[in-house]
Formats: sequence, C-alpha cells, structure tokens
Amino acid sequence: MEHKVSFKDVLIMILCVLMVTMGIGYAVVAQNLVIKGVTKVSNSANSKLNVVITSIEVTDNKTEGTENKNAYVKNPYSAVFEATLSKPGDYIEYIVKIENKGSIDATLDYANLNPKESEYLEFSRYGEALDNPELKAGEVTTINIKVKFKDIEKMPTNLQHLAKTELSLGYVESIK
Repeated sequence: MEHKVSFKDVLIMILCVLMVTMGIGYAVVAQNLVIKGVTKVSNSANSKLNVVITSIEVTDNKTEGTENKNAYVKNPYSAVFEATLSKPGDYIEYIVKIENKGSIDATLDYANLNPKESEYLEFSRYGEALDNPELKAGEVTTINIKVKFKDIEKMPTNLQHLAKTELSLGYVESIK
C-alpha cells in the first residue's frame, strides 16, 4: 500500500523545520551581559568630612536591548547599579552626584574603578569630580560611569556573563 505525501503534509514539515530554526537562531542571538556595580565614597579617618552620594541616574544608553534594572543610593556612602547589555555596541551610562554636606572643604584623593576582568565589556569613568577634585563645603559634584559591550565581530554562544565593578572615591580634608 502506497502512501502519497500531500501538499498539506509537506507544508507542515516545512513550517516545523522553520520554527525549530527560528528558535535556535533566537537562542544564539539572545545572549546578555549582566553588569552589577557599586560606587562607594569614603572620608578620611578621624576627620569631620561629610561627603556623601546623593543620587545615581541613567544619563544615556544605546539600543532597546539595554535594560536598566536597578540604580539606587544604598546609603550615603554607596550607590548600586545593575544593567543588562544584549549586543555589541550596547552601553549604559550613569551619573553619580556627590555632595559635601560638611563644613570643611574636601579634595578627591582617589577615584579607583575596579572592574572584574571581562573580555566583553569596557568600563570608564569621567566627570566634574575628576576634572576639579576640590569640593567646597555645601557644593555638589558629579562622576560618570560608562559600561559598554565591546564591539566584537562574532557573538559568543552560550553567553551567560555577569560582570561586576566597583568605583571607590576617597575624600580628604583640603589643605589651604
């Protein structure tokens, strides 16, 4: 007994193969980089400085694949951010506001950006706090943090990558 393959059967087989191919293609392309970061401010020991973080906000990002999950001030000395970058070229940038709430002028002593090694991400920092390290009593300054998915030619497969970074800012009393 012969069984004839109908047009309907062929069409169903083609649609099934197409659906499987689309699913595999999406899985390969839908890779994400998750970035978690912390910004910390420390005041010199035994001083009357009161330099604090007052806010952290997203200032810029590229593509709809970039997702800002969290950006908040955890306490006066620590701000946290988390983002997901989906493809090469995606980036997200934060601005951190720092205020000298004390009565003594302060100077930025160090601004260390310590990202964990990542072959897929670039971290950078810049801003007013670095350009002008003096922070008079009552004044506000800013520092920007940018995280970018490096421009790579070929997307890696099975990318489940978590990157962490920490920006540490240290203030000391200004010497006049």
